[in-house]
Amino acid sequence: DAETERVQVSFVTKDSKFSVSNYPIYVQLDSGRGDLSDMVKSLLASDHASEDANSGPTPAEFEFLVQDELLVGSLRQLVEDRGLAMDAVLRAEYFPRRSAPAPYAELALGNLVSCVRARGRHLLVGCYDYSVAIGDIDGGTELSLKLPDAHEKEVKAVDWLTTTTDGQGDADSSCEFVSAGHDQDCRIWRWEAGAARCLAVCKGHASSVLCAAGSPGPAFGHFASGSFDGQVKLWRSSDEGTAAETGGISHQSKHSVPSRVPLRTLAGHRDAVHAVAYAGANQLFSGGADCSTRLWDVEVGAESALLRAPSAVLSLHSRPDGRALLAGCAGPQPRLYDPRSSGDTLIACFNAHDTWVCGVRWCPQPGSQLFASCGCDTVVKLWDLRCTKAPLYELRDHSGIVTSVDWSETGHVVSGSADCTVKIFKADLV
Repeated sequence: DAETERVQVSFVTKDSKFSVSNYPIYVQLDSGRGDLSDMVKSLLASDHASEDANSGPTPAEFEFLVQDELLVGSLRQLVEDRGLAMDAVLRAEYFPRRSAPAPYAELALGNLVSCVRARGRHLLVGCYDYSVAIGDIDGGTELSLKLPDAHEKEVKAVDWLTTTTDGQGDADSSCEFVSAGHDQDCRIWRWEAGAARCLAVCKGHASSVLCAAGSPGPAFGHFASGSFDGQVKLWRSSDEGTAAETGGISHQSKHSVPSRVPLRTLAGHRDAVHAVAYAGANQLFSGGADCSTRLWDVEVGAESALLRAPSAVLSLHSRPDGRALLAGCAGPQPRLYDPRSSGDTLIACFNAHDTWVCGVRWCPQPGSQLFASCGCDTVVKLWDLRCTKAPLYELRDHSGIVTSVDWSETGHVVSGSADCTVKIFKADLV
């Protein structure tokens, strides 16, 4: 009888304000997160009824890690999936449930948004009307800056190269960014005192540039780009060493912007390169239409690892510690890899999108278990690594393909779409 099937559960928490006795109690096997949450709140009300020290407000809901897996279904499903014995004592670690991300602001760009990158409180946006724009997360619907003719064709990628020391990128301070597009060029820009000027045009690709990423860390010495020509190129992002990288030949005329050639070309992909992502200053991942992700040693320009995917790799993002890599592919599943392991490096697939996954990004908070994905199904999804079956939240505010997603250190999720908008959501990073 399903109504009488029970399992023993021990409730534990790392937050002493909400602690209850961890002595195992019997719980109906078909109980879900809401049932367990009500049970913990009832235990708290009983245990702390006469304790002034624990008289603070109780969270409206709790989340549960049962046997180190985030509970999204019933205990029965977890027991059956994990093959656990019915007489086992399940360890349920609980913590306050995160609040759902709330719509915060919206920017209208006038054309398809191909890429959006957040840093501090500022957004960098690339569009299909050849423009690059900068927005302020707290600035409402107004853009801080728009460069209407940043490229001669559609802009496919943008990324920050430098920022101010406080991470905010204030308009009255100097910071730099890169843009890349179908005109086969990458362009380095300096944003200063509310205006931007092009510092250099990086030439070397033989076809459309599809992706670009700045190197991490305080130095920001170089950036990488990937192209429809199947090549990954490394470029110097600073002014130092320009003569050496161009062979001593001047590429600047009196009336033109200086041109730069690549520091190094990384050849190995057999089709278009759709994604590049740094894993530390000297390691770079690249992914492409040849269904492969390759790890490169930037210093020597050599391939050091090869990860296979079932379909074209469209987006990549590495954790800062290099221990895990997220990949979005021409399929419905964000994929998680451990590039340090030998053999099968795939850790998990996350099942939720209805079609291709266009973007994946880690939450920037140190030690966070959260990441975001977006796709052709017009949805942004927020995930916890400890649950592959369902996302924590689904953001269904876009009316077109969501081409790009990112997190801000200020606690915001931002997304760009073919519906010509950038949406900003306030998210709980705890």
